[in-house]
Amino acid sequence: MGFSSYAIFGLSGEYFRILTLNINAECARNNYGSGYLMFAARACTREIWSDEMPEAIDSGKRIVVFAPHPDDAILGCGGTIAKRTEEGFEVLIVMMTDGRHAFSLLGIDSEPSPEEVKRIRREEFFRASRMLGVPEKNLFFFDFEDGTLEKHWKEAVDRTVGILKRYWPADVYYPFRRDCHLDHTATNHIIREALHQLRFEGSYEYTIIHKAARFGPAVEMLISFFKRNRVEVNISEFLNLKKKAISQFESEITIISSKQKEPLHESVSKFLKSKEVFYKDR
Repeated sequence: MGFSSYAIFGLSGEYFRILTLNINAECARNNYGSGYLMFAARACTREIWSDEMPEAIDSGKRIVVFAPHPDDAILGCGGTIAKRTEEGFEVLIVMMTDGRHAFSLLGIDSEPSPEEVKRIRREEFFRASRMLGVPEKNLFFFDFEDGTLEKHWKEAVDRTVGILKRYWPADVYYPFRRDCHLDHTATNHIIREALHQLRFEGSYEYTIIHKAARFGPAVEMLISFFKRNRVEVNISEFLNLKKKAISQFESEITIISSKQKEPLHESVSKFLKSKEVFYKDR
């Protein structure tokens, strides 16, 4: 992918020009050649991305996490959820879809059926959330059919506004705008519209799978060099707890069907880092 392709990630013309010049100069000095992209990402990370998440305001003492599917909140910000709970915050998690079509990606529509998948994943979600300190009464389900969230835009926005107005949290977490799954991008658009209507400030985007899986994360680092919107939360104290919570999703990390050749997630190691990364919506 050439530099011209990175315009899709939102770099303005001037930032793009400066970024190109800086990276080319750095590569020339260090003879990095075709490896310039990852080098630049690492260099930028050393310079400015050690900031911790600012302490949430006492007013409200509550956060709300929006997740497209049962596993997303735990994978993307499970450590932060546990940390905030330990700090005395009430955590609410809102599930946007019912997650019933996870196995359809493997061409499996029976053993288990979509209805069985919905039930299994919800039970796993209950167990995982409880391990992180989130009681069942704080779990909300919009129950739109998995994969169809975009079709329910207005209703989803209205229900999101209702949740936020009722509980008015200190912070809101939701999927990154350039995640690849349709329900993830739909959730992002829905939450941002609701936040806009409420003129709410204090929201963070977490990423599960970037649209550009190979280069996307590095490009986001470069963009954040100028936007300064990347935030890292140290979850090292809660990493083992997050790992145990993720292990509750047996339907995703193990083979549960005779029709499967591999689990839905062959590895969850990328979600088990000592820091969770968020992008603050500005």
